[in-house]
Amino acid sequence: MLEFIRLKKQQKLKGENDKGKYQNLPPGTMGIPILGETISFLIHKAEFFRQKRKNYGPVFKTHLFGKPTIRVSGRENIRKIIFGENRIVQSSYPASVKMLVGTNSLSMSTGTQHRDRKRQLMKFLSVEFLEMHVMCFSELVQETLRYWSSQSSVEIYAECRYLFMELAAKFLVSVDLSKNEKKVMKKHYQDFSDNLFTLPINLPGFGFNKALNAKRTLKKMFKTIVKNGEKSVNQFPSVLEAYGATLEDQKDIDDEFLDAIVELLWNSSETISSAAFSIVYLLATHPVVMTKLKLELSENGYILEDLNNNVSDTKQTSFKGVQELPYTEAVVKETLRLMPPIGGAYRKVLETFEIEGYTIPKEWTVVFGIRETHEHDENLLDPMNFNPDRWIGNNDASKIGYFPFGGGARGCPGKNFANTVLRIFTVELCRNLNWDLLEQNPELLYFPTPRPKNNLHVRFYDKSAIF
Repeated sequence: MLEFIRLKKQQKLKGENDKGKYQNLPPGTMGIPILGETISFLIHKAEFFRQKRKNYGPVFKTHLFGKPTIRVSGRENIRKIIFGENRIVQSSYPASVKMLVGTNSLSMSTGTQHRDRKRQLMKFLSVEFLEMHVMCFSELVQETLRYWSSQSSVEIYAECRYLFMELAAKFLVSVDLSKNEKKVMKKHYQDFSDNLFTLPINLPGFGFNKALNAKRTLKKMFKTIVKNGEKSVNQFPSVLEAYGATLEDQKDIDDEFLDAIVELLWNSSETISSAAFSIVYLLATHPVVMTKLKLELSENGYILEDLNNNVSDTKQTSFKGVQELPYTEAVVKETLRLMPPIGGAYRKVLETFEIEGYTIPKEWTVVFGIRETHEHDENLLDPMNFNPDRWIGNNDASKIGYFPFGGGARGCPGKNFANTVLRIFTVELCRNLNWDLLEQNPELLYFPTPRPKNNLHVRFYDKSAIF
């Protein structure tokens, strides 16, 4: 604790010196000594940045997690940052994130190490891998949907977490999770995610301590699962090497191997499950979009109904097939635009540069705001409306500020995997079920990922049911 305060005092002095050194900093406020505006951010989360942008515009300064910070939004501003990776900026997250995710992780790696690991991950998640597993993905989604429709209602966000955690475990790590394991892991992954961005104080009652304990529990669970399984470490998928694991015979399972499993499942299920929830929510609240989507599925043989409204034999889901559904693709893209799973990304400034005439000083933190960029896109007349048609036959679609997967050297290596899985989910959901939200106008949270504030329940109906 004393070391934490000492570091914050050093950073406060540095910030005061910077005020005199740089005369053209963006507008904004730096908060109280030592803590800056960190407490306000931890309380208000995504709304903190929205209000700041409203007060100061697309480029503003603040002070978060011990670092003078500049938040930037706007398509061209973000492009300058993401294409300046390793030249004017470099990925660098607050201390709590580095300590919790791990400095040896794919997410925290930089430079050539990140480049090589990213290539390895993308090689594993190849088109051939997706083509090979699409049918299995589809069957798992169908099985889950049958369960949802058999219940009086389901807690939709939790169920999406279970589904995509199981999918990632089964097809990326070759591990089968029991129903109880999924339930327990979901809670601990939520505790881990909710407390990533926090003060790095490892004392009971603090978020950092809660996240650290959650990760320890997850590692213990995976260690038990692996030990009780039939495979040795060297038989696990090579994708884990991209996350820092060493796949060699081990007398005891080492921390790096367990860290890799925890990170891989977190990366591959956290954001996709949030996006899947958003698809369910947005389609339920936009019936016109739902009608257009079902029309496309019907025209392509995914929905065939007889005169009694019973679903008859339909086309099987395939990798090529889901690539040939432009409106389905537009629904997924528009969902990721309006409710991006990741709200922003952190970079350390390597060299002083300018954005919109403002100085972005060396050694400061710059955060590019994905959510605010999508919400205030000057190329759209109605950026806050859910309108998949904006992606259809629009010659100006390439000008839309669209960064759900980041971009540049650190663009998400799982982009194709995520897009494919979400299209499969959308197709199977809409051709098999109808559904209703059991809460009118549910309040949503947007940090760390979009989700309902309360335990939103949804009632699903088999399409073959007569109403």
